[in-house]
Amino acid sequence: MEEKQTVYAHTEGHTAISFSEDGRNVFTCGRDSLVRCFGANVDARAEEARTIEHHSEPVTTILATGSSLFTGSEDRSVVMFRSDSMLFQATVTRCTLPIRQLALQPMAEDQMLGVVSDELTIKLVSVATGKCHYLSGLKYPPASISFHPNGQMLVALSCHGTLASWDLSSLEEGSYNSHKTSLDRVGPSSRPELNEGCIIAYHPLGKMVALPAIAAGEIQLLRSPELTPYKTLSGGHSAPVKICRWTPNGQFLATAASDASLVVWRAEDWTICAALKHTATITWLDWSPTTNLLTLADENGSVTFLDAIVLKNSFRASDWARVTYSFAHKLDEMFGEQDELAVSDSPSQGATPMEIDSDVDIMSDPAAPAYKPMAAVAVVEVQPSFQPCATLVEGSAHQFLAFNNIGYITVFLTQSDPIYSVTFHNKEQLKDYSFSDARLFTIASLDPLGAMFAMHALAADTDDYADDDDFVIPAGAKAQPAVLFYRPHGSWDINNSWEAKLPKGEDFQTAVTTSHGPIITTTLGFVRFFSCTGIQTYMCMAPSPTMLSIATDYKELVLHVYHTSAERSQLRLAYSLYSVSAHQTIASGPLTLAPEATLEWVGFSDEGLPACSDSNGLVQVLAHPHQPERALWHPVASLDLAKHAPYGLAAGYLYCIDTSAPSWITSPRAEQVPWKVPAMETSQGEAEVEGQLMAQWVMRDLSLNTSVSAKSSQALVEDRLLLQLFKKACQDGTSLRYSLELAALLNRPSSLQSAIKIANSLNHPTLSERLERLIQTPL
Repeated sequence: MEEKQTVYAHTEGHTAISFSEDGRNVFTCGRDSLVRCFGANVDARAEEARTIEHHSEPVTTILATGSSLFTGSEDRSVVMFRSDSMLFQATVTRCTLPIRQLALQPMAEDQMLGVVSDELTIKLVSVATGKCHYLSGLKYPPASISFHPNGQMLVALSCHGTLASWDLSSLEEGSYNSHKTSLDRVGPSSRPELNEGCIIAYHPLGKMVALPAIAAGEIQLLRSPELTPYKTLSGGHSAPVKICRWTPNGQFLATAASDASLVVWRAEDWTICAALKHTATITWLDWSPTTNLLTLADENGSVTFLDAIVLKNSFRASDWARVTYSFAHKLDEMFGEQDELAVSDSPSQGATPMEIDSDVDIMSDPAAPAYKPMAAVAVVEVQPSFQPCATLVEGSAHQFLAFNNIGYITVFLTQSDPIYSVTFHNKEQLKDYSFSDARLFTIASLDPLGAMFAMHALAADTDDYADDDDFVIPAGAKAQPAVLFYRPHGSWDINNSWEAKLPKGEDFQTAVTTSHGPIITTTLGFVRFFSCTGIQTYMCMAPSPTMLSIATDYKELVLHVYHTSAERSQLRLAYSLYSVSAHQTIASGPLTLAPEATLEWVGFSDEGLPACSDSNGLVQVLAHPHQPERALWHPVASLDLAKHAPYGLAAGYLYCIDTSAPSWITSPRAEQVPWKVPAMETSQGEAEVEGQLMAQWVMRDLSLNTSVSAKSSQALVEDRLLLQLFKKACQDGTSLRYSLELAALLNRPSSLQSAIKIANSLNHPTLSERLERLIQTPL
């Protein structure tokens, strides 16, 4: 190794890197939510980095390809920028849980971006059109994915160590496509939410897959496409391996372990040609596509450049060029298909795994598909269904399935069966309980009468599956139907728990418990109503069968929020209030979100008003929902989602979980956050006080406080805020007309007397005289 150079790019925490396609720049991202661009050249590294400030949460993964730069963040968004100007292009997609890794499909006319999040499914998004495909079948969230170089196959390693592959040649748009092959416990368990991910990689020629092995210090190589064992590499690490990365020419494999050790293996004879011990845990590796340069990122937020880490006598400079899959097949046609992965078991001195003539233009290969630049199109996809307060915890082991004013439901994923816990806020009325179940319920709802759990339908792995009625379902079909499980509260009726299975081909979208029993919406557009004892009492069609987002209830009302359309920069949503007892829609209308924002929570206030919050933290309340001519959404608060996650609201304040507390995952703490309407900075007033004042006026318009004492208390709060603004205006002395108008808004005569005293004390006699005249007019 000729040189080792380190630059400090981000704050401490998980850091990721990606080379530009021409090898001139290195893009980095980290816990500080920033994206930076450093020059890859030795002289350019010390120059000030260019920075992107777009994401609101830590950026976990970054991918540079062609003219575009993709980033994934814990704010659950995938964003596309221009790699040259670093200007925003589009929000490609959003997930319900944090993003962990991105991968771009090679050799495809309509390239798809593979998105790995803490969800159980892998999302494939067309960069040009925004159309989505979903890869399902994993029982635990994926930790890493890698595309076959021909773009027709994808492999994924789950957090539980299961390796699965999908055939991408026959995907069905918008549906859940089950895996083709599944190998249980091939790799180690990992926890991406704690930066304990495992990175797998396809060889550039598609001959094999490299992945961390279960045994500490070992790397597993599997033949492709059958994914059978080929070779196990050992002796380079003593700690569990976490990252595998091939050089663009496929001649070398870099691996990093949890003890900060780095090893480079030569694929010709699988010997170690470089090794070092880094100063901090390595979180990402990337090879330069043009030169003998390896970069690594660590948990300190720094990026280290390892120049000429591979000794020159181990390769020829001309051989460093990227090998494309189409050119490899051209060589196979010329010289015949090689049965062995390694070219030579006894290589001659100076030989390389593949002799490539540097004068050959790979891009001119007539067998290669025509290159088409990606379209820079702003894509807004239809937001998938979700449950309110069901995705508050980032991670795969311990997660909230429901959280409301009654209590909360959590699931803890163990090595055996998941453990479900129901915890109540008022323990004098209801007792907490837990139970284990082999099924993985991903939807839950809680009300004063009972708890409901739902499991999505699962496809068969390999063998035929027989359900409880001995009906044999062939492999590849729905092996386990979608299941609804309901458990009433109270020890005396535990045996009254019941479950129901959806018909073959039907799956859940949303589910909610009400005072009348569970209500579910399904992928076929059905809304099914059940009694608390399990009788299906009613059935109708959803307002928008394939785009229903969420459902929640208040007494006898159910609130549906659904898509009406999706434009290129804005989601179009609508709401519908449905009476459970009368089985009819009693109100409906639009629900507006800011551009690029997604819906995060929907519910009812304690007074029965519909409410929602979006990905920007903006909370809205619907005034007069039963009167279409007066119905209007009011913004009442703007939350910092890094500190507060809303789960309800009442007149004047929000119910939130304090997510800044260290132990909030295991011991959530609820807080009441006052309303504060987002206000502008003005020359006369203070945005902080004006926001609180506007919130009081919104409450008055909503008619939330109707009692005499409530109205008196609200008037007192309004007057205190008005007097704060009045005093500041008098101190500034810039606009006495503004001060007079503030005083005219006061509700109480005593408050007006206080305003007169303030005017006199600040030497404004003219204003004081005009205020005296106001006393003569009843407030």
